[in-house]
Amino acid sequence: MAIKLENGNYLIRDYGKYGSGLCFVSKEGGLRYTTYSPSHFNLPGTGSHTLFGIRGDFFVSKNGNFCFKVNESGKHLFLEEKWGGSWGDLNIYSELLPNKLYEKNTKSNGGRLGYYYVVIPVNTVYYPPVEEYTE
Repeated sequence: MAIKLENGNYLIRDYGKYGSGLCFVSKEGGLRYTTYSPSHFNLPGTGSHTLFGIRGDFFVSKNGNFCFKVNESGKHLFLEEKWGGSWGDLNIYSELLPNKLYEKNTKSNGGRLGYYYVVIPVNTVYYPPVEEYTE
């Protein structure tokens, strides 16, 4: 649900069992995601996962709420990754990303379905540990 603020922006609270736990501030009443492949971040994976992202600025409000202001020239990237399901991949690839400013993993009661949310600086990529290169 979006709440229109006095300055014309919208406040979108993404709470609930599978929510990210963030308050989004946007010029529009909804959120527009960009689709990313795990390879965009140098993450392993078979391509069975798709990452959905929004660019903007992450901050903590005076009340201690985690917030994300949607902004095309922002310095942070909010990513959402759906994992699991009946035949789905249980790996969470975006969990490997360094420099996380915020993260939340939600899962079903059975533990086989969920969403992983993370906020990272723009241009963050995963570099495997040296041990993965040695034989």
